[in-house]
Amino acid sequence: MSGRQVATIRIDDFGFVGAELCFRWDAAHPNGTLLREWVAELPGARWDKRRRAWIVPDVTDIPRGALTAAGFTVQHVDGTPAKRSDLPVPPTTQMAARPEVPLFPPSGELPSGDMGVPAWFGLDLYDYQREGALAIAAGRRLLADAPGVGKTRTALAAAAILGSKRTLVICPAVVVTHWTREAAASGLGHHAGDPLSGAPSRADLVPPEPAHPDGAPDNISVTTPPSTPGVVAVVASKKVPEFPDSGVLIIGAQLIRSRADLDRAVRAWCPTVFICDEAHLARTWGSQTSRVLRRIARSCPVTIPTTGTPVLSSPLELAPLLDMVGVLEPVYGGILRFRSHFTRKAKWGYSPIRKRLPELRRTLDDGVWVKRTKEEVLADLPPKSRRTLWVDVEDPLYSVALSSVVAVIDEWLSMVMTATGEPPSGDDIAEWVETSRGMVVRLRQAAGEAKVPVAAGLITEWFGDGTGVLAHPLVVWTHHHSVTEALVGALNASGIEWPGDGITVIDGTVDQSRRAETVDRFQAGHVPVLVCSIQAAGVGITLTRAREALFVETDWTPAMVLQAEDRQHRVGQESPVTYTTLVAAGTLDERVHAVLSAKAGVVESVMGGDHQVFAPVTERMLATDVLTSMVKERRALLISSTRRRKAAVA
Repeated sequence: MSGRQVATIRIDDFGFVGAELCFRWDAAHPNGTLLREWVAELPGARWDKRRRAWIVPDVTDIPRGALTAAGFTVQHVDGTPAKRSDLPVPPTTQMAARPEVPLFPPSGELPSGDMGVPAWFGLDLYDYQREGALAIAAGRRLLADAPGVGKTRTALAAAAILGSKRTLVICPAVVVTHWTREAAASGLGHHAGDPLSGAPSRADLVPPEPAHPDGAPDNISVTTPPSTPGVVAVVASKKVPEFPDSGVLIIGAQLIRSRADLDRAVRAWCPTVFICDEAHLARTWGSQTSRVLRRIARSCPVTIPTTGTPVLSSPLELAPLLDMVGVLEPVYGGILRFRSHFTRKAKWGYSPIRKRLPELRRTLDDGVWVKRTKEEVLADLPPKSRRTLWVDVEDPLYSVALSSVVAVIDEWLSMVMTATGEPPSGDDIAEWVETSRGMVVRLRQAAGEAKVPVAAGLITEWFGDGTGVLAHPLVVWTHHHSVTEALVGALNASGIEWPGDGITVIDGTVDQSRRAETVDRFQAGHVPVLVCSIQAAGVGITLTRAREALFVETDWTPAMVLQAEDRQHRVGQESPVTYTTLVAAGTLDERVHAVLSAKAGVVESVMGGDHQVFAPVTERMLATDVLTSMVKERRALLISSTRRRKAAVA
């Protein structure tokens, strides 16, 4: 490491400014902590072994003057001093200055005047959707209504109220078709930028449109738009179409994250309203997805993130969304202050400071988000109920998988005992578990496969001779592809002549057009049993024809299960919905559900509502917790057997 503390500014091909930080390993920050610990907590910071330096991808994420205050000499690559005012402005801020965000009145009153959804808007709206769209237009940009209440239409209505000329929608690839259909039906493609009769001037709502930057990236056409406005979808399997001069542009999040040229072309298109669907995909501040989506948001006068699960496990997941809508810096003081105020450093990342979560909820309610529960806006929605069905399984494959994991654990424990004469400490276990948690995946998959015979039996028993199948179909949820295949095979071999389309699947292998066709046929009553992957089908589809669901497997992240539930329990459901979850006794299921049932307070403190069944934990935390408990159990057995042997010898 260099004897000096130097921050070298580097500018990438897109004009974004990063920093390369060099300093002594034992250097201290003026606040008394080790400088390396302070640097490691900077947004997106990572250690580059090749350069032997810390890399911060975007210095605009660091509070002004923080590097200088930490003792760094900030310079350009050529060694000349660098000041933030001297640096080139990134393309996003060249295209549009970020407007001040008007906060919605704390009283909760709707905007006064005649502003409303224009008459040409082609989608039917409930009153609460109109009110939500008005609130978004007035300044509450984060749309956090509960899953299943119709956020798509609310967001499109808000864009219509704002008179958006070019509306950008970035969403999961699996719902591109859904957004395309809704956008086309809304009329935004043909009425983009239409002035609102009797409404406030559009200039009062959306800042002037920025000019297009010079030039466009290769292979992306944005300079020769179609002669008429419309709705254009960009999908990975097809050539990128020409962007319309006005209208709606819809792109999958995975595609925009992986294509730098497409990212630049989208910003060059100069959207007036950016709708970021399932915005919790950006919840990890330093991730590529988060950086790309926040960069696009900074180029747009108005950004509307939509998500029914803005908090999955930590208040930190809100920070990228707050940055998108422009309140992170003025309201919360930036990412570092937000993090230090609402969380504290913990073994795995940052843990919430629970006593401050009600304060966070108040600021969000006062002027940041539009958030309504189903109970508040869908009073007539039938109730849903959950039940757990414990089942006994006899599957030699699970026993083999469990034995192999136990053997690996025992081998490691024995090696440590031989080398040190002592059992491993808690820190030793934590270090080993961190590199070995992949073993839990094998147990999880084996547990799912062990439940297939039971699940197939329940499904065939439920339908009996097939009478009434099409009137009351069943949705079955799985996680692993091997479990899906085994279940479908068992059902097809059951001897039942399934009516209609028979056993049908929506998983990661089903493309968007087939997925949409499958959903349409299910809703029309042609599919008796629909087997869905939680990851592939948990968002963006409506399955309200079914009133029963069976979870053969669940997900590590409880919010994903909640999203899956809400494919049925949503607008249009006329019957009570019952969810049955299979838990296999004596398998990994027991450990998973024990951890899940113990954690719910964080999400409830910020979001409110019922989260007692679904715990706010990440896959990494849960996998390590499960494996750690297994190691400690085997260590206890090893210590006990060692003591018995010593006693016998004595």
